[in-house]
Amino acid sequence: MESTSYHPLLQVTQEEMKNVRQSYNLDVKKINENLDILEEWFKKQDHLVEALPYIRRGSIEKTKAIIDKVLTIRGMLSEFFTYDTKTIFDEFDTFLDNIILTPLPKINPKDCTRIFIFRLMNADFEDINMVDIAKFACFIISTRMQYEYTFSHHMIFDFKHMKASAVTKINPIVLRKIEVIFTDSYKARVKGLHFINAPPFIHKVVAIFNLVLKEKIAKRIHIHSTYDDLYQHIPKEILPKEYGGYQMSCEDLAQLMKDFIKSDAGRRTIEDSSKIVANESRRSSIKFNEEYMGMPGSFKKLNVD
Repeated sequence: MESTSYHPLLQVTQEEMKNVRQSYNLDVKKINENLDILEEWFKKQDHLVEALPYIRRGSIEKTKAIIDKVLTIRGMLSEFFTYDTKTIFDEFDTFLDNIILTPLPKINPKDCTRIFIFRLMNADFEDINMVDIAKFACFIISTRMQYEYTFSHHMIFDFKHMKASAVTKINPIVLRKIEVIFTDSYKARVKGLHFINAPPFIHKVVAIFNLVLKEKIAKRIHIHSTYDDLYQHIPKEILPKEYGGYQMSCEDLAQLMKDFIKSDAGRRTIEDSSKIVANESRRSSIKFNEEYMGMPGSFKKLNVD
């Protein structure tokens, strides 16, 4: 029987694997044929060929255009994908002491999506840095490329410990870049953004999201007044204990992530991250200008009362 590489926070059952393949009209034979075709194409792309040994560790089930864009965007936004290996392990450890940004281990049985949670772990923590959040989110992206089997997801934003001062620290440019990375390059499908434990200033947060996100994604924002409302989209069977669920706590999830970061696989993901990019010096400048100049996009004037 086939199996996927195991990650405690990105579990995939045989039945879920089967369902995802059926949704894309794929079987083992077709996947292998596609991989062979993509590998041969890869070797002929001078600006991509150096990244091939690293991509083999993950998934090459995307189209040629998506592969090109993924590796190009990683180079263009290298500040989120390049880490100082002398300090980043301690930085991520400290990050997880104060903020949890993690996938939930079990896939959503309602729509075969992965669920992510963003939550402040420390009620007194105020040093929110959007760049740090983006760097950690990009580490998760790199990890998903190796272990994940579904790239559709829901995001849960828990505002329980969020203070009004945090609104001023939501950098719309960084937020837009994160969206570009997730949805424009990796083509991750955002099925829903779920705001829970919403504070009185939630309208300011929503206003920023509406200004930055694509309209179709912004329309998928849900503000839940109760956990029962959240269960209509995400069943409690896969949620952490803090949300009335049956799975491990957010603290335990954070510890699992810490353990993975310090593991050989986690260290390899971090060390290889800066190498999984396109070499733009070998690409036609005309083609680059046509396809990528202007990204990650322009922004509306931000004015939040």
